Amino acid sequence: MQRKTAEMRATALLCLLAVLACPGCGWLCVAVHAAGYRVTDTGEAGNVVVHGEVAYVTRAGLGLEIFDLEHGRQLAIIPPPRGSESIDDVAVADGLLFLLDAGPPGHLSVYAADNRAAPALRAGPLEVPVGPFSGVSAAAGHVVVSGGTSALTLRTYAADGSLGADVATGDFGRGQPDVLLAPDGHRAFVSTHFRGPHFGLTTAQITSAPLSIVKRSTIDLETIGFTAGGAKPANFPIETALAGDVLLVAYARGLALVGVSALDHPTILSEVRLAVQPVNVDVRDGVAAVVGSSPTPALVLLDIDNPAAPKVIRTVPLPEDADATGVAIGATRVVVAAGARGVLLFSRGSETSVAD
Repeated sequence: MQRKTAEMRATALLCLLAVLACPGCGWLCVAVHAAGYRVTDTGEAGNVVVHGEVAYVTRAGLGLEIFDLEHGRQLAIIPPPRGSESIDDVAVADGLLFLLDAGPPGHLSVYAADNRAAPALRAGPLEVPVGPFSGVSAAAGHVVVSGGTSALTLRTYAADGSLGADVATGDFGRGQPDVLLAPDGHRAFVSTHFRGPHFGLTTAQITSAPLSIVKRSTIDLETIGFTAGGAKPANFPIETALAGDVLLVAYARGLALVGVSALDHPTILSEVRLAVQPVNVDVRDGVAAVVGSSPTPALVLLDIDNPAAPKVIRTVPLPEDADATGVAIGATRVVVAAGARGVLLFSRGSETSVAD
């Protein structure tokens, strides 16, 4: 923890010196943050999704960990498929797993999740543009890789996991570090570096005939994006989750709830300051979970039944050495991807850690 604090202070000092040296040149601070940002090491838990009673946890160069939530145990680790070097982000949709190697050259692979202990490769690895941050999301026959400072790419997928030959691209600013698709597969929410020190979100419409992704609106956020506690290459902390027509945005200032029933006119409904700077968020059954590591690692659960007035249910301290970059909510468990500490598993009804 002392090392983390020293690194954050050094970064803050460099940013201050950059701004003093060139007032108005906030892009210098962006460059400083980007150059010194933590990189997820091989074997560290980075991102996580829940499908039924199984959690899928990325472990970078080690592969994908498959975790049994009911019994609190590891079922398997599958290595990156041949031709891919790492598994850095994961999405699940329609009984399929979409795995992203987010280090250039990037790769997208698709697995069938019906055999939970031994998913079968269905497509890929397919080379995709990435870097220096990228994420993957899939829903209703569409899969998007955000691309970072490279192009965002959109493809279709079939029920058997095969990927369509057509590719649509998008470029909404200086970079697109992350992306979330709505369950209908036709709305996308893209973390975006607009210009200089300005970051936020782009809402986009996806069509199938012809295949396209088109910007509809933007949401500016008061952040330069590089919240302490994130990590390259797939944990850029402007992360989102969707509850109906309410988009939850985890970023430096806390948690924002945004009404997105109209893609052209997103409306910020509320913003909540938290005891931790969030770098990831998930939501289920009116409960949101956010995690972060600054100023100290923590999991925060919130009641969002009233999006205009969300309430903190509780804040759960995490181990001091936990680099908490991912969170997912299951039916009875909350799963935290905590870097070198691996998987931290909590009961949804208590602060008790049931696995470590």
